[in-house]
Amino acid sequence: MITYSDTPQGTDDWLNSRSGILTASDFAIAMGKGVTRQKLLHKKRAERRTGVVSQGFKSPAMQHGNDTEPLARAWAAWELNKDIVEVGLATNDALPGLGASLDGLIGDNIGFECKCPMPATHDEYLLKGRLPAIYKWQVYGQMLVCDLEGVWFCSYDPNDTEQLLVYIPRDEKMIDLLKDGLDKFLSDLHEMESK
Repeated sequence: MITYSDTPQGTDDWLNSRSGILTASDFAIAMGKGVTRQKLLHKKRAERRTGVVSQGFKSPAMQHGNDTEPLARAWAAWELNKDIVEVGLATNDALPGLGASLDGLIGDNIGFECKCPMPATHDEYLLKGRLPAIYKWQVYGQMLVCDLEGVWFCSYDPNDTEQLLVYIPRDEKMIDLLKDGLDKFLSDLHEMESK
C-alpha cells in the first residue's frame, strides 16, 4: 500500500519523516559508486541510529527553487488543464526503507516533478528539451515508490517566456535496474548497521 503523508514539504516534520529513509532525490547517489555513495550510507546509518536528520546547506539557488515552485505548479496545471495536488512523503509497504516526495500528483497515477533552476540552467534544459540526466533516477524512483504510470517533468523560470514540460512514461527496464541498485544500497546499509 502506498501512503502519502499530509506533512508539507520543507517543514521540520517532513524532514523528520524522512529520517533513515532513502528518498528519490538521493537515488542517483545510491546508484553511483565511490565517496559520495559512501557518505550517503553513513548519513542514512546515522539517521537510523539517532533519528536526527541533518538539514544541510540551503544555497540561494535552492531557496529560489523553493520560492518559485508554487508558480511552476500553477503554470503546469494551467498548461495541462489538470489539477496538481501537493503531497508529502510517499512510502510503499512493498518497498521498506524507500520513499519519494513528489512535487505533485495528477489523478491517482501521474506524478509531477518541477525544478526551478537559475536562468542559465533553465536555458540549458530548454535547449535539450527532455528530462535532464541528473534527474533520471529521481523520476523513475517516484514511479517505483508510488507505482505511477508516468511523471510530468517541468523546468520553470518565472522570468522566461519559455518553460519546459515533458512527460516521462513508465519504463519497466529502467525501474528494474533502479530497484536492483537500491536493493544493493539497502543491503550495504543493513551490513553497516550490523557492525
